[in-house]
Parts: sequence; structure tokens; C-alpha cells
Amino acid sequence: MLALSAVRAVHFAVAIQAIGALLFVCILGRLPAVAGNAGEPLPRRWLLGAATLSAIAIVPSGFAWLVLQAADMTGHTIMGAWDDGAVGLLLFKTHAGVVWQVRFAIAAILLIDLCALAFVRRVSSKAPVVVGLVLASANFVSCAWLSHAGSDAG
Repeated sequence: MLALSAVRAVHFAVAIQAIGALLFVCILGRLPAVAGNAGEPLPRRWLLGAATLSAIAIVPSGFAWLVLQAADMTGHTIMGAWDDGAVGLLLFKTHAGVVWQVRFAIAAILLIDLCALAFVRRVSSKAPVVVGLVLASANFVSCAWLSHAGSDAG
């Protein structure tokens, strides 16, 4: 299914973008002192903005992946998989569903962390950025739990 491959590629891309932007902020620590109106270096704000936009995109792309996966597994159309309960069955009755629930929880916490960073202009600690990096990495790595190796017999 071409749509499933495309959605997974988009999901991987936004997940990697979130990691990359946060990793760049963590590694460089102090970015060049080109201060914006709020006094925070502009490159840092841009990178945190890119990470936030990526984290926002993780949720709908992940949900689209889940729905398309359910449709592919059942051989139905997207609406058919939704209407006959295949999405709910996949999400709440399988091991993959537990992984999806964990992934959505990680994405929600990541989004909260990044939005807090966006609204708090002067952060004296690197801890929120490191927490965001760990969450973004955990979200990306958990994609592997949805592969054939992570599937169950059912």
C-alpha cells in the first residue's frame, strides 16, 4: 500500500527532525548570541520551533499510520477499517496497540515539554531540552516495536 509507506516515511521524517533539532540545541549549548526581541538567541528559538512543529506533526502522522495499518491488515478501505472496528481492535486488543498507546503518550509529553519551552523564554537549565531529546528519541526508537519482530501471533 503506497499510502502506508508514504505516511510512515513522513512520520519517520518528522520524528527524526525533532531529534535533530533538539540534539543540535543540546550539543551546542550556547548558540550564537544573535538575540531576538525576547533576548533569546534566534537560532535556538528557530530550532526549538522546528522541534515543536515536528512534535505536533508526530501525532497526526502516527494516527494516520495506525489507521492505514489497520486497513492494510484487514484488506478494507480506510473507512471500512474504521467502521468495522479494526482500528479499535488494533489499538486496544493487540500488543502493537499497547505500543501505539505508549507512543502517543510519549508524543503528548514531548509536545507539552516543547510547548513549555516555547512559552518560557529564558530557561536557565538544559534539563527541559534534554528531557525533550530523550522523549523524541524514545518515540522514534519505539517505531521498531511495530515491526514484524515486535508482532504477536494474533
